[in-house]
Amino acid sequence: MDFEERIVLQPPLTDQIRAYVKALDNLSEQQEALAKKKSDMYAEARACGIDTRTLRKAVKRRRLTPAQRKAQDEKKPPYDLLVAYEGIVGDD
Repeated sequence: MDFEERIVLQPPLTDQIRAYVKALDNLSEQQEALAKKKSDMYAEARACGIDTRTLRKAVKRRRLTPAQRKAQDEKKPPYDLLVAYEGIVGDD
């Protein structure tokens, strides 16, 4: 008996697997679309003269909690632009 003969899936299980595969495929497509939008947004910022490297750091910093920001600032001071944008990336 080879591997294919040993595994016989019940029809409800195959339907369930098929549904998971379809859902995961849809999520992958959405993720690709979001990545494209994100890339376009950075390209637009670059076209406006904004330093995208600093912008990425500002976005990353904004995701941190106030305590994490403070700890990060103690390790090394924030970039000048981040300090200027304190309303954007400061403690909420």
